[in-house]
Amino acid sequence: MSFGISIGDLIKLGEVAGRVYKNCRDCTGDYRHLTAEARSLTNLLDDIQDKYDKIPAHKRQQLLDAYDPCIDVLSELDKLLEHYISLDTKSKRAWDRLKWDPEKSRSLRERLASSVAMLNAFYNSLIHDNQVLILEALERLEMDYKGGHREESIASIERIAAPDCHEHETDSDAAWVQIIRDLEDVGISHQVALNYHDFVVDWFIQAVNEGRLLEDSGRPESLSSTRPSSSDGYQVNFLSTSLAATYLNGKNDVIYVENLTTHSPATTPLRRSDSSNAPEPLHIADSSTEIATSFFPSSLPRDAPEPMQLPSPSTHAPEPIRRTNQDVALEVYRPGTLALQAPEPVSFASPLNLDERAQNIVGAWRNHDFVRAARSLEEQLALVEQGFVGSNGLQPDRRVLRHCIGACTSFSGDLTKAKLFFESAFNGIYLIKNLDEGDIAAARWLGDVCLQLSEFHNTVLAWSVALEGSIRRFGISHDRTRHLMQELLQLDEWVSAFEGINAQFRANVDPTNIFSSTHTLEKSDLVRAIQARVNEGRQMRIGRPSAALRPRPRLEVIPGEAFLTSPLVSSGAWPLQWDSTFSPMAVYQTHWYLRIRRPMMPALATRTLRWSSLGESKKLDFVTKAGNTWLVETVKAVLRDLGVEHAEHPDENVIVCCLHKDRDGLACIEGVFIAFSRLQFRNPTNMETVGFLEKELSFNISGSDPNFAGNGKRW
Repeated sequence: MSFGISIGDLIKLGEVAGRVYKNCRDCTGDYRHLTAEARSLTNLLDDIQDKYDKIPAHKRQQLLDAYDPCIDVLSELDKLLEHYISLDTKSKRAWDRLKWDPEKSRSLRERLASSVAMLNAFYNSLIHDNQVLILEALERLEMDYKGGHREESIASIERIAAPDCHEHETDSDAAWVQIIRDLEDVGISHQVALNYHDFVVDWFIQAVNEGRLLEDSGRPESLSSTRPSSSDGYQVNFLSTSLAATYLNGKNDVIYVENLTTHSPATTPLRRSDSSNAPEPLHIADSSTEIATSFFPSSLPRDAPEPMQLPSPSTHAPEPIRRTNQDVALEVYRPGTLALQAPEPVSFASPLNLDERAQNIVGAWRNHDFVRAARSLEEQLALVEQGFVGSNGLQPDRRVLRHCIGACTSFSGDLTKAKLFFESAFNGIYLIKNLDEGDIAAARWLGDVCLQLSEFHNTVLAWSVALEGSIRRFGISHDRTRHLMQELLQLDEWVSAFEGINAQFRANVDPTNIFSSTHTLEKSDLVRAIQARVNEGRQMRIGRPSAALRPRPRLEVIPGEAFLTSPLVSSGAWPLQWDSTFSPMAVYQTHWYLRIRRPMMPALATRTLRWSSLGESKKLDFVTKAGNTWLVETVKAVLRDLGVEHAEHPDENVIVCCLHKDRDGLACIEGVFIAFSRLQFRNPTNMETVGFLEKELSFNISGSDPNFAGNGKRW
């Protein structure tokens, strides 16, 4: 950018402004009254420096108009202050009496204020300029692309940046839809993106040409990262997608690879589908792992041959390209008119397409077969990562698939696996910036899973991320935001979650094991900020915490097939935004009774039991004449033998138990009260059971609860 002001000019002016500000601040005379204006001017110049390379052409004149007066007043004031601070104390007093002119002081202040106003007006117009906003959004997306967080968008970028994109308008339009969706995720409206279509396309072309969107990688990917490995083969991604697109010319080409170390050649056709969103990586399958490593320079021996280069296709029979490494040789045939000696392609049975697999997933989900649904979802995700597409020529969002896998494994009770998938579905680079609904949903589910694993530090952090994202996206008065804030408040009341995690942060220890790429200081700042929000208006409570927490709103718990076969229409259409079958209060109470609260009364076996009437005897599960001591100790012994976690209630004649159950395919933790009492008739001791659930037992969206086993009742 060259329009009369360079970045060096701004840096130099900023240094002068900073020197003027410090001299005014430290001055003992009347120049100290100019400190506020000098500080504002310094901050504005620093802000403008940060956005210098984004200044649009139509705003350059406005900066020039503000720049010249700023130079004049700062230069004059800088000379005065430099001379003033060089004087001794006695000379300064004389200077103040003889040289200080109130009128001149007023003029300097007005000129400083005028420069501040002009630069502030320029900066405010700059940060709200659509072109600047788009540039900042594209920079955030660039970080996502380089970090591998938006893999589904890479194919669209390649189409837009292709030299012949104007010849394929249909593909270009489809790719542009994905780019608009990415821009919407980082705060750019659909209409603004359309208005700056050419500007965005030019930016992507330049970024691709400069290699700025290449994924950062310290070492080559695992050879089995994109396709399932087998015991008798290996896989090598020896052609980049751009090379495949250039040489294969969009055709269903076949590359034959012959292993010359065996007596019978084994060949595998390597195909690329035209309907794929992204060019599918081409792989070589062979039984020798030595050949696989020879394609990566980092693992080549000193005498290893150079990587092979494939020639352009021709109409003649191809010449075999031979590379030999000791006793291993490769013979690669380029497609064209295949030579007579070329091996015949081997046919493989094609797997179910994405549409059929999506139907199977939804069917298993409806039948509460979450293990099968999760397995099918993982297969669906693997196919998508290999480049398969649905009948519509599109791919589903991989984050949605990971999110659904996390939900299925959570329902089936595999909480550790669910934790990993929910964390992988979180797409945000930062914990509090530019979070979409997918990030908020993943963080909320992640907190639920950590809560069931009794990882309260992780729960606080994950729910804090979800709450901060909800506040920024929906507002603090939104029902979703207020409900999540109430859940965090109750978590702190029952298990002192904020106190525990903040104590670790103060000791410079990160007690969490999620969001490992985030700095501990950022986690600590977020948790403290959320604690301050949650505690606003909080009243001190003495005794047992309140159990007043309304259930989560009912939500459709079965994702539609469209989510499993097509990309999201918008980030607001995210499925399974929270787990409506989960009851956090049950977890709080279970943990409080079993691990926190200690009985204030004598041991249950020695307590005086309450009397029950004969009418209540019909509700009892067991009656004995052996006495309360025998009955209590017997029940506790049986619970220990069964491995059931239990504890005595602090102030009632009750044993609290925690049972792991499976209700209609849904793994749940059931809290049960075993209450003891005395009958007035013949004075036998008896017991009854009542219970509460950590997960509701029904997937019925109408909200009806099933009958509980025994004569227990919901607590």
